Amino acid sequence: MVANHNYFTKVMTLKLVFTVYFYGCLLIAQDYQLRYSNIPIGQGTIQADSIRLINSVGGILSQDIVSDSFIVGSGFLKGAQNAFAEPPVISEFLIPSLINSEDNNSVISAVITDLNGIATATLEVQAGGSAQPLNLSMPLSSGSIYRLTIPESIVSINNFRARVVGVDNMGLSTTSEYKTAAIKFSDSELSMSAGFSYYPNGISPGEWKLISWPGDPANKILAESDLDDGHVFYTLNMFTKKYVIADSIKLGNSYWFRHEYDSDTLMFSEDTSIAIALENYIINLEKGWNMIGSPFAFPVRFEIDSTVESPWYYGTISLVKGWSQEESFLKPWKGYAVYASEESDITLLPFSNSITSSNRLADDGWMIGLKIESKNFIHNVTKLGRRNSALEGKDRYDIPAPPDIENNISILLDLNGTTSFRYSKDIRGMNEFNGVWNIRIEMNGEKEPLDITGYLEKQRPEGLAISLVDIQKRTVIDNFIIDKSKVTKLGDRVYDLKLVAGNQGYVLEKTQEIINNIPIDYSLSQNYPNPFNPITRLDFSLPKRSQVTFVIYNILGQEVATLINKELDYGYHKVRWNGTDFYGKQVSSGVYFAKMITSDFTKSKKMLLLK
Repeated sequence: MVANHNYFTKVMTLKLVFTVYFYGCLLIAQDYQLRYSNIPIGQGTIQADSIRLINSVGGILSQDIVSDSFIVGSGFLKGAQNAFAEPPVISEFLIPSLINSEDNNSVISAVITDLNGIATATLEVQAGGSAQPLNLSMPLSSGSIYRLTIPESIVSINNFRARVVGVDNMGLSTTSEYKTAAIKFSDSELSMSAGFSYYPNGISPGEWKLISWPGDPANKILAESDLDDGHVFYTLNMFTKKYVIADSIKLGNSYWFRHEYDSDTLMFSEDTSIAIALENYIINLEKGWNMIGSPFAFPVRFEIDSTVESPWYYGTISLVKGWSQEESFLKPWKGYAVYASEESDITLLPFSNSITSSNRLADDGWMIGLKIESKNFIHNVTKLGRRNSALEGKDRYDIPAPPDIENNISILLDLNGTTSFRYSKDIRGMNEFNGVWNIRIEMNGEKEPLDITGYLEKQRPEGLAISLVDIQKRTVIDNFIIDKSKVTKLGDRVYDLKLVAGNQGYVLEKTQEIINNIPIDYSLSQNYPNPFNPITRLDFSLPKRSQVTFVIYNILGQEVATLINKELDYGYHKVRWNGTDFYGKQVSSGVYFAKMITSDFTKSKKMLLLK
């Protein structure tokens, strides 16, 4: 009985200490509140039969507490004090994995506990495309469970993410991680006319546009049609690198689209669709060109590394055609072309505070962008320059032009003469300071004057001079980065330029050398030797790139052989004839005529073959 009595005394003493301590922390008396944080721990003991608290606000609990052989010391009280100083615990936070926009009973719940009691529970909601959060109070449902029926106001095609903030009676708070869910919509709420759409007025007939779907449509089948009076979708075949007719929608992809319907515009909408959860979305990229689109219904930033080029987009909202480059956001319904020098990925960020979308290492060097514009076209993706990690020859920084869906004006580079003109980016190493970049404008039938401008994307290195040589005009533009150059010679299929960069002396000497090597006029010299047997040579000059045909005729005016039938660059050329006909047989002695034909020049020379 004595042992039981002692045990009972110890338990009651412990309970009394906790009770007095707990209620002392919450007690409101004489116009002040006793808080555990104001009770420092002292030294000494108090017997169980004479327990007393002498604390007022700022008072001192100066003694340990003892019950017979059971001691509640200052360390115990300090542990209790620390327990009450802990913020709330959010042990469970639940959001449905799929929210139906037509269901008004979807609930978000959280379990929040704290020894001090919970003062407020708040659901902090951030809508897609919005920087400002919306705070919603979460009512206490039962015990420590707080529930909130999802209000219709936050269920939109932009979706939302949310987190719980719990605050206890001592003002301490805890914030959970963000959570998000997919939302199912019906009634054509996913529409090209809604929200942040890049095509809010739809798509006009007869125009090629790159489009994508900012959501996951329930019906992914693309209707087939005859383009003559209907529509067509194309996608890029990653194996053949050619466009093929698309038959279904894949999230994160983009598609070429064109229609010939009589209506002014065509508006896309989906009967049923899902707004995907607002989590970082990764699009895997194959080596080469990829056609991508954002699955979010609001503009999002993106992250790429140095193996991936910033996305390109095609045309403008108006009827202007051509490629430009996106630097910051991917927009809903808009399609993009992305080049990867190796297998990689691009990460779309529905929420990001970053200033730039490129995740690239700093690299010394310089880079110039080239842009051409006309009444109907734009091309603003060609880049040239130098950087430390690049090579003088072809490497991952040299980007080929994407396959076009239709003829456009474009600016192309030939990698310092090592390839044909089919590159949009020519970045070389820093081992050389001086250099020449060959530039070709593919006119593709454009009849309107073009403006070509250059702009520095990085600070110009000290001592770097830049000049542009206009081959057709035989002129040098020394302030090319400041002034526009107008291309006014219309009707040519191509227009050649050269950009010379380096120290001032090199640029002056090289530009003059280039000018001196540009013929002033077309010319065709007399063959040499003449008479000949069986080989002779003719020299000719072209002041600009031209389609050249060189034909040999006999005295009767009959074609004997065709020596040249192709485009040639401007400059000085030569051609030889070995006295054979179309079939490789030697022709007989006699008089023959060599005729040179271009779009702007025709001339013949009389030759004598003697055996």
